[in-house]
Amino acid sequence: MLLVAAALTGCGGGGGPAPQASQPPTPPAGGVSGLLPPALPRGGVLVNDASLLRPLRPGATWIYRGRYQSYTGAVASTYENVVTHADAGAGAVVESASNAFNDGAGSQLLRLVAGRIESPAAIDFAGTGSPTSFVLAELQSPLYFDGQQTFVDRHFEDGGVDLDGDGRHDALDVAIFQHVVGPEMLDLRNLPTLASLRIDTVTRARFQLSRDRTYTDVVEATQSAWYVAGVGIVRQRLDMPSATLGREVAEEELVSWDGLTEGLGAKPAGEAVVPSTSAVLPGETLGGVRAAVALADRAIVLTSLPGDPSGTGDVVLGALDKEGRVLQVRRRAGWLGQVQLLADGGGFGLLSTPPQGSTEPVLRWARYDAELNPLGSEDGVGLSLATGLLGEGLESAQGTVGDGLVWVAWVRRYVNANAAVERQLVVRAFDGQGQAALSERVIATFTDFGAPRILGLAANRARVVVTWVPPNGSANAVDVRYAVADAPFDQFRLETLDAAFTGGNPRVLPFDVGVGIVWGQDLDTPTGRAAGVVLKADGTLERSTAGPLAGETLSVDWGAPLRQPLLADSRAGWLSLAGIVSDLEWPDSAVAEKLIVLDLRPAAQGSPLASSTGRVTRVRLDAPFYELRAQAVFDDRVLLLGGSSQRLATRAVWRWNR
Repeated sequence: MLLVAAALTGCGGGGGPAPQASQPPTPPAGGVSGLLPPALPRGGVLVNDASLLRPLRPGATWIYRGRYQSYTGAVASTYENVVTHADAGAGAVVESASNAFNDGAGSQLLRLVAGRIESPAAIDFAGTGSPTSFVLAELQSPLYFDGQQTFVDRHFEDGGVDLDGDGRHDALDVAIFQHVVGPEMLDLRNLPTLASLRIDTVTRARFQLSRDRTYTDVVEATQSAWYVAGVGIVRQRLDMPSATLGREVAEEELVSWDGLTEGLGAKPAGEAVVPSTSAVLPGETLGGVRAAVALADRAIVLTSLPGDPSGTGDVVLGALDKEGRVLQVRRRAGWLGQVQLLADGGGFGLLSTPPQGSTEPVLRWARYDAELNPLGSEDGVGLSLATGLLGEGLESAQGTVGDGLVWVAWVRRYVNANAAVERQLVVRAFDGQGQAALSERVIATFTDFGAPRILGLAANRARVVVTWVPPNGSANAVDVRYAVADAPFDQFRLETLDAAFTGGNPRVLPFDVGVGIVWGQDLDTPTGRAAGVVLKADGTLERSTAGPLAGETLSVDWGAPLRQPLLADSRAGWLSLAGIVSDLEWPDSAVAEKLIVLDLRPAAQGSPLASSTGRVTRVRLDAPFYELRAQAVFDDRVLLLGGSSQRLATRAVWRWNR
């Protein structure tokens, strides 16, 4: 706004020809401008502590996308403005902007004084070499609805220019004031809906001609800012007279905010490169991700060996921080079959089926701490699934850790007394040493040709839930089943998820309030959505409609139909969904882009999942992040894992939990 004030007053009222003079009104008294509007009746308090709207945080970064129009009717251009805070001591920061309002780099000192966010300023309004010093109190506590404060209200007898050509400098009037417009809900293009407070800062200027004491027309510029508590400015707009024609307008919208421990939007994508100081694979980029799990402050990934020039088939365990940077790696032999990484206390476990081609009825369970150190033998312990049945073999399995036990659901293949092949869907729990903690429970037996496909498992000492597709089913099966049992798990309740189910791959997720089942609804169609339900205490579904399950779509607008994949995870009572849409990133984008979409919503007690409130963030799928393969969900962010089948790339997206 200081730049605007200088521009308005330093160019004779807007940069064009001198405006026509008006009839002389009563001159302003006492050296004031006479340009301030009448004070509005002040409303109630909107914000008691205005400093919450403008956090001063050294190291924080705000990135804005700007749209600039140099004059009325001009073709708009786009630009980027990066704003950073640096420590200036005593609680103050130097705020630097790379291209504020498309006018180049600049900086200002911001400080918090007695509930005010203020910056010192000095402007030579008249260009006479005598600057006017004042304090610009950008925000002042408390903030009232329709509140108004004045920064500058001056009449300068020497305005520094001779507009009327009489050989004498004309007088100048300048007023800068602020108006608290009030609360507004902002639907930003790619960020969650935000509750903001709009404040306008207005600069007015005019000249008084020395020849006849008449006034030029008043020129006015308005800088509007939308503030969000804890974040700062999320949108801003500058509207001022154009030097060419009509108005010059620049508008900026927040793309991302990195507040170090919280934020909005996404951080830049990058490849997962092993530190050069590592004893294992120094300087290498990790291979494609096969499995991932989130611990308290890091993600554990299982990747292919970069390049694997010797064809060993070895794999790499990697620990990444929440930014996606590689902390450490561990190489291990690649005897693994299908693999899951499961959080286990403060560490994790690696659950693996036998190598491809083997149907031996045993799983391997190897435990590690958060620093990738094995807890016991790296080969782990065997979880025996054998019962002695004729031709017994393991076809598929899924596991989870709950209440300190390793729970496994698997498909057993065997030959019955009639020499026919049968299959069973079985659940069992083991302790960390591989000993059975619960005798196996057979959920269902299948005599049809083909094997059931396990979709999800959630379990603890109180409840077990399994979903599966019966034999001859497909990813869009019409007969998806779930089974639920409570301790002591003597009898499972078998239910059909829906008689005409058209979703894909239902995931079973434990919430603080119960177990949820989430799936992609009609993916790869013009109406692709996410959908889900929560199980009630009696094992039935908490429904929002009495019709088909297709009606349980989540009430969230991702901007375009959801495409594969749909990732779903839960943490601390929150559901995190990630998928891909094809849509315009911005309304004026030339072509549609692939966007990763995240929807973060709480699972409410006693309410259908479809009625929960979502917070949507959209992120462009940029190099080197070519594919979305997995996610690690933390309390403050989601670490997306992808890249390609050969190289792991990461991107952190902030969770907005306010």
